Amino acid sequence: MFYNPKATNVLLKDYKKAFQPSVFLKQYYEAFSPSDISLYLKQKLLCFHDSFLTVPNGLKVLDYGAGPSIASAISAATKASDIVLAEYAEENIEFLDQWLNCEPNAFDWSPYFTYVVQELEGGGEEQVKERETKVRKLIKGLVHCDIRKDPPIQQGYDTQYDVVMCSLVLEGASSTQEEYCSNVARLVQLVKPGGSIFYYGVENKIGYYTIGDRSFPNIHITDELALKAFRDAGVDDASLKECPVGDCNVKFIFIGGKRS
Repeated sequence: MFYNPKATNVLLKDYKKAFQPSVFLKQYYEAFSPSDISLYLKQKLLCFHDSFLTVPNGLKVLDYGAGPSIASAISAATKASDIVLAEYAEENIEFLDQWLNCEPNAFDWSPYFTYVVQELEGGGEEQVKERETKVRKLIKGLVHCDIRKDPPIQQGYDTQYDVVMCSLVLEGASSTQEEYCSNVARLVQLVKPGGSIFYYGVENKIGYYTIGDRSFPNIHITDELALKAFRDAGVDDASLKECPVGDCNVKFIFIGGKRS
């Protein structure tokens, strides 16, 4: 699922033009019901669900490196006063905008709303519909970001947030372990002191992942290094949860904590 030795290698500098959101969504996210959602995505959704149970209401939330997905915002909406989605690739932002504006060709996220609201929260069909409307109302910005730059987010949004959530960004945007640690520090700087950071990452021993016939770099970061990087960046109480998916080469991890 995550790698194909016959795929064409894509350099990090060519990510924007090589990444195809429609192929990515079909390969990893396409679902016709909650039962079709993959294990790694269910684990990710559960991690964010559990994390937002621990924080108060009325929060300014940033989803950093959202890609073409709004899935993480479903749980965030239970505690957010507003949500900003930041993304590196313009075409991914276009896909987010399609869903936000209810365009007919937008990706169907309804199985994900059903899974979170009904299966994780115990709500009903009416609550599912209400959540979808609420997420649209709470999203106040679709903005550009680049974790390798200072500041790492579009001007006007380079403030600090009560909660920053991020999924599978740092491993793909870093060429070395040192760069990974620097990128963690930039991400943590977007969190207010006392605010929370939720990061869903991966320990990928293969060093790449595939989307269709294209292979994208994904640096191998161990659990120990990831946890140390977040603690060194100021998340003193950072904790790590392992999220295995039955593949000896890939293990997902969830890091959460508060910025000191």
